[in-house]
Amino acid sequence: PGNVKKSFNWFRLLESAEDLDETSDSETTSVLLLVRLARKLCNGCEDNKKAFVQAGIRYRGENSKYQRMSGLEIVVDCLGTSKTTRGCTEVCQLLTILGKFQPLAEPASVGKENVQSDPQGSFDAAQAPLVSSAHANVKEFHKAGAVPVLHRISKRCLLNENKSGSDEKHITDNVDMFNEKDLLCDSLAALRVMAIDNDIVQNMIALGILDTVHDSLGVVVARSSLQSSSSSSLPLATATLGLVRNLCANDEV
Repeated sequence: PGNVKKSFNWFRLLESAEDLDETSDSETTSVLLLVRLARKLCNGCEDNKKAFVQAGIRYRGENSKYQRMSGLEIVVDCLGTSKTTRGCTEVCQLLTILGKFQPLAEPASVGKENVQSDPQGSFDAAQAPLVSSAHANVKEFHKAGAVPVLHRISKRCLLNENKSGSDEKHITDNVDMFNEKDLLCDSLAALRVMAIDNDIVQNMIALGILDTVHDSLGVVVARSSLQSSSSSSLPLATATLGLVRNLCANDEV
């Protein structure tokens, strides 16, 4: 309960951040620092993951822009409306951490009732089986509309990756293309952890995820052929093939 209350404060700070619409890829915006803080606190800790998502479900927006929106919906809205590549990347990484099963994560704390039920009185919380919240977290973010937003970001990144020779601008002029490459990998990695059940996979198929996967693999091949080392294409290949693997859990795919 204490962690949930602290997470409530995090959502309140995010909602009230004055630089929520900041267009600069500064490393010191309050939104960027808040998201980074949440990512680091949730990484490897089941208690913090559960507290964050539970607070996000219960929290309701207070200002006019986010009136009655849940905390998770506010996070997804920030992802969809962010004008900075760095901000989108950090939110994608946060979603990936929350939706990823981490076998070495700290297990959820064990209540006193479980300790007292041990006849020897020697119950060790560290030996409790790890019950991951990853799938439950993914389903809550799916309800909040994360999948279409993540897919739209991936498509935008791919368009800009392949737009050489085109006069059309798909992103703002101040976007750092190096950061955009990171964003492509991170958005696909987030989609990978989201593809956990048939309903979500079917949603992705309807959005055109197979074309996105095809285009992403084309970028992997192009990057590999242009450079003597394939190291720069490895993260994108890992994210894309991981997404393919999860999509193929559905036999029709």
